Amino acid sequence: MSQTPLFDKAIMLARRGIPVFPCNADKQPTTANGLHDATTDPATLWALWQRYPGCLIGARTGAPSGYDVIDIDPRHNGDLWENEHDDDLRDTFAYLTKSGGTHYWFRHTDGVRNSSGVLAEGVDVRGDGGYVIVWPTSGCRMLCENEAREMPAHIADQLLAAAIEKKRPGVAKDCEGEGSSYGMTALDRECDAILDAADGSKHAVLNRAAFAIGGLVTAGELPEDYARQRLSEAVDGIANRCRDANAAYKTLDRSFDEGMAQPRHVEKSVMAPLADIADIPLVARLMAQRDAAAQTRAETASPPSYAFPDALLHVDGFLAEFIEHTLATSRRPQPVAALAAGLALISALAGRRYRTRTGLWSNVYVASIIDSGGGKEHARKIIKEIVSKAMLMRYLGGEEIASGAALQTSMSGHPSRLFLIDEAGDFLNSVLGKNAPAHKQQIAQRLKTFYTSSGSVVLGTEYADQGKQGRPRVDIHNPCAAIYGTTTPRQFWDAVAGASMEDGLMGRFMLFIPTDDYGEIREPDLATAPDSLIEGAKAIAAGVEGGKNLASAMLADVPADPFTIPYASGAMAFLQSIEREQERLLRENAGTYVTSLAARLVENAIKLALLRAVSANPSSPVITADYMKWGATIARHCFETMLEGARRYASENDNQARVMKVREIVRRSGGECSKQQLTRSLNGRMKAAEINDALDLLEAAGEVEVARLATPGSKRPTIIIRLIG
Repeated sequence: MSQTPLFDKAIMLARRGIPVFPCNADKQPTTANGLHDATTDPATLWALWQRYPGCLIGARTGAPSGYDVIDIDPRHNGDLWENEHDDDLRDTFAYLTKSGGTHYWFRHTDGVRNSSGVLAEGVDVRGDGGYVIVWPTSGCRMLCENEAREMPAHIADQLLAAAIEKKRPGVAKDCEGEGSSYGMTALDRECDAILDAADGSKHAVLNRAAFAIGGLVTAGELPEDYARQRLSEAVDGIANRCRDANAAYKTLDRSFDEGMAQPRHVEKSVMAPLADIADIPLVARLMAQRDAAAQTRAETASPPSYAFPDALLHVDGFLAEFIEHTLATSRRPQPVAALAAGLALISALAGRRYRTRTGLWSNVYVASIIDSGGGKEHARKIIKEIVSKAMLMRYLGGEEIASGAALQTSMSGHPSRLFLIDEAGDFLNSVLGKNAPAHKQQIAQRLKTFYTSSGSVVLGTEYADQGKQGRPRVDIHNPCAAIYGTTTPRQFWDAVAGASMEDGLMGRFMLFIPTDDYGEIREPDLATAPDSLIEGAKAIAAGVEGGKNLASAMLADVPADPFTIPYASGAMAFLQSIEREQERLLRENAGTYVTSLAARLVENAIKLALLRAVSANPSSPVITADYMKWGATIARHCFETMLEGARRYASENDNQARVMKVREIVRRSGGECSKQQLTRSLNGRMKAAEINDALDLLEAAGEVEVARLATPGSKRPTIIIRLIG
């Protein structure tokens, strides 16, 4: 069953009863559910390492493993406490860490949880809810190979006493019992997420966790005081790693209160047998089938951080019917891709017919990221079917865009168009990559211009020969260009790695990624699009005026006169909430590429709410509080998805890009590969000298080791590259 020497070491730890899981070079879990995927089962561990290869081994601490770990960080003076407590730390399992610190292992004491700075500055404790990297498996030196012993009583007492002191006044000790099982599990998971948050993502994780738990409090799943207390304790655990601890506590209070204003509905009823729910919409049936197939997994496991939340798939109107038909006719249904495609279709059909009172129009750029063979192409076929039957083909642009001038010409022919782009990752790479030719770079520039100019006019190119026989300047009033792109994960994140995240085009894309790339295969319904769906498309294209003067209204040289969609009571409260969040993100990340992504948060939220309103009632749309909340939630999720991917893949310069590319390929190979495999994977994208330079930088930084092994019968050694942290 062996995969790599590292995996063999993980198996050895698992056989000793220590739940383990793969981590990346940044010490973060690579698995879908993070530390909650830790296991001692060899077969399960094998499957984890196959799907989520890592270069480090993480081990659960606390009750799951039976061990607590004291982590000494000399960079924050933790060695001072270590020297003073030398007798307390002797004769227990211990080793050096990559950063020069020390991990001391002790048998678990009930009640010991994660903490930071309780014992002293620079001294962290990992107990219940935590994990550590087992550094000796990656080459760090052992200090003591004895079995872990009991934690000294006075240290354990200090940790337990500190935990009690953190409890807020008036909170009963048995308060924990007042929460539901669902609520308590969710609270544990969110507190763990805060404690395990990587540098650079702590505020985003805290904001999301506090908001989610606040919603559960109002829903009656958790007592408020206890939930606030537990979240505050988690913030205590990361306070010394925050640039501004006071800001972290303010984020907790603000997001918690905002969450309480939006109670989360928790569905507790047992799903009916599949044979008895034929009247339930197909999207709900597919979700039920997936859940039934996964019932052996822990119900509390969180989805991958990129995965689109299932709750946001419940929509109404044209959008719901589009999703239903797309899923019914698909061999491998993909509800998330169907939602993204439906939004893009409405975006184009509604173009120049509607706007919000803040001056935003319907145009959006969306991309579905699904692996090869996952059924990502089916939604595009349904769009073509509907548009063709509704005789609205003028709303579709070409599937390939040759240049910026070609894009301008297409939009001048019909100023509201949807471009269906397959292999969207390769497309973005071709227009944003550092070596993109000028005519391809113009495509990216035009797309950015169209996106921001739907409420005004895009002035055409001035030519020298603008006389009667020459080329006149072509202006486009109120262009509404929409994009629905499909791509594999590797294509898209390769594009992110090769592009400048400050460019702005990436920030305009909303990413829709399913929980599972490979949904259950089924026999599709061969039915064509129903008349109601065709009529729905026509109604959206007609707008509020009922379709009068459609042709003239779509002339590029005629300004549009759209219907301004009103806001219902309560919608502005959600809008103001996302506006405050965007303002905070811009201020906290000033001077970085994060602002180019965060700057679209409010705009995307409003546009999504607009599309939802038009979908529900094209003749009299209203942006309700529910639609605004839905739009804001999707916009926030898409921002966090792009941000997480950018932090993992994007680079600041060419050298860094090459280093990151080499490291990522080695990581994908399970943390170890030959130079020949590396070169083959790069497929000519880097010169031999550039590969060598990247390896030299990684080796000098201590991130990889390069071994040269003699090969029988060959004069050249085999070069093996191995991630070490």
